[in-house]
Amino acid sequence: RRRRRRRSNANISIIVTSSSKGDRNANAIRPDTDWPPNDVSSDFRKAHVGSWTGKSATFDSKGNVIPIHEKFVPEAFKEFGVSIDDFDVKIVTSVDVSSGKGIDAAGLTHTTSYLYPEAGCEYGKEDVAFVDQTSKGVCGGNSQLRKMFLVDGSYCEGPTTFDTAKDGASTTSGKDRKNSESRSNNEDDENCLRFEFCFTREDESFDVSDRRQNPSPGRLRARVQVERVLVQNDGDVSTEMLEKKIVVSNRKWVLRNVELIEERNDAALTSTVRASKNDAREAFESPATAVRIEGDDIGVGEWRPESGVTFVTLEALAEVPEDDEKSDDANEEETTVDEHNIKEDGVATEKEGPAMRAWRQKPGDEALRLAMVAEKEEMTERARKDVNKSFNDDISNRKGPEGLVVVPWWAVKSDSSWASAPDYAAGGSSPLVLLPKRSWILIVSANEDEFIIEMGMYTQDSVKSELRRKVMARRYKHGRLASCYFVTERQLSREEVEEEERRIDEEIGAF
Repeated sequence: RRRRRRRSNANISIIVTSSSKGDRNANAIRPDTDWPPNDVSSDFRKAHVGSWTGKSATFDSKGNVIPIHEKFVPEAFKEFGVSIDDFDVKIVTSVDVSSGKGIDAAGLTHTTSYLYPEAGCEYGKEDVAFVDQTSKGVCGGNSQLRKMFLVDGSYCEGPTTFDTAKDGASTTSGKDRKNSESRSNNEDDENCLRFEFCFTREDESFDVSDRRQNPSPGRLRARVQVERVLVQNDGDVSTEMLEKKIVVSNRKWVLRNVELIEERNDAALTSTVRASKNDAREAFESPATAVRIEGDDIGVGEWRPESGVTFVTLEALAEVPEDDEKSDDANEEETTVDEHNIKEDGVATEKEGPAMRAWRQKPGDEALRLAMVAEKEEMTERARKDVNKSFNDDISNRKGPEGLVVVPWWAVKSDSSWASAPDYAAGGSSPLVLLPKRSWILIVSANEDEFIIEMGMYTQDSVKSELRRKVMARRYKHGRLASCYFVTERQLSREEVEEEERRIDEEIGAF
């Protein structure tokens, strides 16, 4: 269910300039080969390296918490029918240089120890139930496209490419999805993509000028699994298709599960615990019980970006359509489809089959008309498969996307929000899922190899400080990373909204 758009979409809007008319290809744009600068990489690593204490909870595709497996639940809880929804965790984050390609290719490794839940006199033992090291080499490697991070430690990790499903490839059916949602991050599944988002927490007591000496005091990590499923097309279905029981289906990406890990740096926790005389694990709220965004609250207010950065691949910029090359009449003439050259969804079929020729001779024959329709669908599907095979062969022979354009923070400023989540209503089959910690995740998938994954959260350093929201997103085209952005937004006051409306009205009146 999608809300009516209240504003223009500012997401990933980039003006491509050229030195001469008609020269608007990616080769005219210089990649930012210096990204990331050494000081940014160093500060990013220092924001994370060290030991952390936290709580972890996992949520299904609808945002419902998944209780931990009963084998980890103490007997004392089982006797009273009490389920446990979260783990206490201990994390050690280190610099990963296992690639052997030097510090420039180094990433982060989060070694997470999940502790057995404890009851009564057992509390404080901190026995380890299991250790997870799947978050290895985060933002590491020689490719710039693996360096999607900010100087404060925030990052948006995910694949740079993925295989698009070919005919006959397995997918997760709706029946199996229920069981798949609780799978661990260790499981190898060709129909699953994994992402990791991290929002660092810098409260009002944190001195940004000391960032190079001190790690971030807190962070929220989200480990996301997205799976490819087979869905039925709910679009227009002809009478002939119903009579022949033709089911049109499509593969798309949807959320499988997401693990939220709220963490505090042990160095920062020490003073907090001493002041409150509490156990370190009680110093903050678990994701399992944390506050969520309520219903339509995500769409309340007018938000504008105040800082951020966008990363765009040269390959994605090369696909920007050219302007003024052809007139509207020429474009219309080019896309006109006549009855001799059938085109559907941009796929050209053979000009005419025997059923079509027979129907032309007897246009009033209903049996021939149905045969012609069936033939048309078969020819279109055959042509589509040929096009997809050619495209997939081309993709498989290409290297990963190379070349990056970094758009600085001042370029993201616009008269609309960058967040896409407020354009959707949560619930039902909506791609928007509201999560604890006043966060959300949105997965918009037009088909199996083109989608956007967005995660955001509302933040407030103190009761007196302004409410803000941070948004990260990755966009893919044809199974290849096209862009990634980080934006921090603030809510406009009523006076600012009125002033903006007056300015826009004056600009419109000037024309």
